[in-house]
Parts: sequence; C-alpha cells; structure tokens
Amino acid sequence: MADNYFTDNLDLQFHLDKLDLREVLEILEDGYRYSETYPEAPRNYADAKDSYRLLMTVLGDICANQIAPRAAEAATEGAHFDDGKVTYAAATRDALNLLRQAELVSDPRKRMQVVLRMYRYRFGEQLQPGLNLAQIRGLEGVRVRQAYARASQEHGVPWHGRRYDRRSWNSGDPVNRALSAAHALLNGLCHAGIVSGGYSPALGFIHTGKQLSFVYDIADLYKVEVTIPLAFRIVAESTEKLEPRVRQACREAFKEHRLLKRILPDIDHLLGISEEVLTAGQEADGDPARPEPLWSLPPELILEEVEHGRDGPGKGADLSAR
Repeated sequence: MADNYFTDNLDLQFHLDKLDLREVLEILEDGYRYSETYPEAPRNYADAKDSYRLLMTVLGDICANQIAPRAAEAATEGAHFDDGKVTYAAATRDALNLLRQAELVSDPRKRMQVVLRMYRYRFGEQLQPGLNLAQIRGLEGVRVRQAYARASQEHGVPWHGRRYDRRSWNSGDPVNRALSAAHALLNGLCHAGIVSGGYSPALGFIHTGKQLSFVYDIADLYKVEVTIPLAFRIVAESTEKLEPRVRQACREAFKEHRLLKRILPDIDHLLGISEEVLTAGQEADGDPARPEPLWSLPPELILEEVEHGRDGPGKGADLSAR
C-alpha cells in the first residue's frame, strides 16, 4: 500500500515538473496579486509550483492514509435513505470533511475567512478588513488576557500572568495549575470530537506546525466561556486537592454547556460545511454527468468569475478543480 499517493507516484511528479502551467497558474492565482495581502500566497510561477507540490503532497498523504483505508467500509455501508433523505456513508462524510479542511488550510484567502469566523465566534465582534494573521493573533491575546483579568477580579483570585512549566508541575501557582488541568481536559474532549468527525487534529488555521494545531483552534473557542472562569472559581473555593476538583468540575461544566453536542456543528459552521452539501450528490449515483455542489464552484465564487469576466475556473477554483 502506498504511503503517499503523490510522492510515491513518479508519473504524477513528472507531469507536475514538466508541464508548462504558467497560464493556468496565472489564472488560478489571479496574477499573484494576493501575495500583497497574504504573505503565504504564491508570489510568482516558481513559488506557485512549489505551493502546489506541497498541496499535492498533503493531499496524497490524506488519500493514502485516511481515505483509502476506509474505502471498503464506505462501499459496504453505502448511502442511507431515511425519512425521505439520502446521506453518504460515514466514511465518505469523514473523507469530505477532511478534504474540505485541507482545502481551506491550503488557500490563504479561505483560511483567513475561517480565522475571522473563529474570532467572531469567540468574542462576538467583527474585525476590520485587511488584518493579517499575526495582527489577529495579537488581538486575540489581548482579549484572552482581559478574560483572565476579569475572572481574577470576579473571584478574588490574584493573577500574575499565565505561567507554567510542564517539567515542573508543582512550581506553578494554584490558578495556573487549575487552568492547565482544565485546558488539558478541554483539549482531550475537542480532540475526540475532531477525530469522530473525520477531521485532522493537525491541520490548524490559527495554530500551525503542531500535531494538535486544530485541537488548539477548537478548544480556544470555549476557554473564555468555560474553562477560564471555572479554574478561577475552583481556586477561589479552595486550593486543596486542586486537580481532582478541577476534573470533577470540568465534567459537570462540559455536560452543562453541552460541549460534545456543540463541537462538530461548530466545526461544520466555521469551515462552511452545510448539511445541504454533506447530503447532496446522491443523484449523481444514477446520473454520473449531473453536476453536484461537491465538485462545482460555490455561488459566491461563480459570482466572482462573472464580475471578472472569466469563463474558466479562475481564482475561485476549489481543491477538487486544482
């Protein structure tokens, strides 16, 4: 079995290396103008080919190690027809979720849209246009520090900043230990939810470069609401048997806030994955030529093409077109 359907396929690599894709990439990247706004966007033809090679490498890994092993499961289960509604097999739905996540992470504009939705979800405010990821991370840090200060004042627990050392757990003050314990439990819950939905824990939007980047992204959605006030409240009550009491309080809080039922719908919303899209496509089983939303341009991108006077795939082409 292949480890990567791209890097293990010399024919695909040969075609990517030898084909002259200048005109195609010029269209797809809209003249490389997005590099002025998004530093990670391709700046020229050579940069674009490197980006697409990386994208193909990621996609090849996903197909070989996440989608292919469950192909038999998807074929065996097949689509379901319940209450007049057709839905894909669980393995197919998980594959679509993972491909959608990879597409959004790989496209600088789409990734930024997800980042903005995450910020709006957490803090209930719309950011001004034109901010880059570093600036958004800075604003996020300000809001989180304000949440710590607010919880400190509300519960009467002194706060001197977020400090902890994983190698020396007991060196932290009680409230930092309580926060670390609560956040670790929240990370575990979010990790379980992410995997159960077929998403990759590693493909993050705000956090990057770690095996659990997406876990940190999703857990951050609930910290200001749940774990930060909880940790300060537990410390205000007592510092005795702190970690067991935090664990018990988190179990109760997670149930009270219905986090397990919220995580996947929240992810679907943030990544723009609607139930309509996930359940669409069943007509294609009987009519292979029928266009479906899973491989058609979304309406907003079709509008972009009309406004720019193009009749090709253009800059709005999604991952399936690339």
